[in-house]
Amino acid sequence: AASDVYKRQVLDAHPEWRSERTLLVHFDRVGGGSLHILEAEGALVRCEHPPRLRELARRLSEGGVMAEVTPADFAGETDAGVALRRGLHVLALMALDADGVPHADHARDDLATGLDMETVVRAADFGAAVVVAAWRGEADPLAIV
Repeated sequence: AASDVYKRQVLDAHPEWRSERTLLVHFDRVGGGSLHILEAEGALVRCEHPPRLRELARRLSEGGVMAEVTPADFAGETDAGVALRRGLHVLALMALDADGVPHADHARDDLATGLDMETVVRAADFGAAVVVAAWRGEADPLAIV
């Protein structure tokens, strides 16, 4: 798709973004619903997300400081796929409604004014905490204070 071309161009413009020194946090549809860590995505071509950031995210969530963020698989594809196929470490976060569908997925009312900003901020805080823990080399159960 055209957006994949753009994402590849962005990655091509940054050859210094190598897997051993680059951690990406990808937010996808985080404007409402419950927050999830994507473990895999894609129905036809399944893309497993690397375990490094997922494991840190799981431990951080279990630490109880941040509200629960649970693992989930997504049958669709997110924009993280281009970076994942390049071997980069990506933590993908997505908000799902109770029926397991991404919140306001392409609905007419999926406007910025309809976003639950608390969920957006929580996703940003959570993603940043996971990346900080990864760069610190955390190996034990995590607690952010």
